[in-house]
Amino acid sequence: MGMRTELRRLLLERKIFLHKATVTETLRNFVTRFRKNYRAVELLRVGPKFDGGYLVPDILDEIDLCFSAGVGHTSDFEKDLYSNYRIRSFMLDASVEFPRLEGDFFEFQKKFLGVYDSDDVITMSSWLEDHVSSESDKLLLQMDIEGSEYEILAFEPNSVLSRFSCMVIEFHDFHKLFDPNFCFVLNGIFEKIYRDFSIVHAHASSYRKLIKNDGIGIPPTIEITFLRNDVLKGLVQLKEPNLPHPLDNPNSPKHKGINLPEIWWKS
Repeated sequence: MGMRTELRRLLLERKIFLHKATVTETLRNFVTRFRKNYRAVELLRVGPKFDGGYLVPDILDEIDLCFSAGVGHTSDFEKDLYSNYRIRSFMLDASVEFPRLEGDFFEFQKKFLGVYDSDDVITMSSWLEDHVSSESDKLLLQMDIEGSEYEILAFEPNSVLSRFSCMVIEFHDFHKLFDPNFCFVLNGIFEKIYRDFSIVHAHASSYRKLIKNDGIGIPPTIEITFLRNDVLKGLVQLKEPNLPHPLDNPNSPKHKGINLPEIWWKS
């Protein structure tokens, strides 16, 4: 079974319905909904200056723990969380032997995040159940899992996702929004997220240029920070949103930053 077919099945199981429309209509609706669900708030940069650093809202004093899926070549995000905010992290990645970290502020499992449980795969529901009580809802999610984010977000119910006050997610192959099937599926996934979250930051990865079609520019990879709506209510929203944010940087010092087109965020 192909990934798009499986994602469609997961969405339907969770009563996330995809309405029939042309790809242009659906894409423009996706961009409009993205823009309408964007809220500008005060942000902090956590982690390194370049790749692996993310912008999050100024709520870290209220976060109990971080769940970080996708360790990669740097773990400075988790290190910074502990050094500055005393937030411990649970880390997950079967593609590395161990994070490039030292200390007792993190726990690591050599597993992939997935939609079933096995020796080397664990669901988000099981991951949370292993480490926190069912009442815990002051959590931070960092997820950079090279394309598997879509099936995770489709599979996990809102009751699990809403345990996180904030989610920082890297979306890969985002330019596939130009593909009708992918566009329909991703529209359903984001509508699911909007039930409980708003977008407070978006950053286009500088590793690849925008791909443009029909007047819309889409970054192949985009980092999006979501904030749970009940937490958002306690923050001051900025009247003049501006992207890129002053704390944004290219993913590499060798690259020039790529600006997310205003159609995505400016009303």
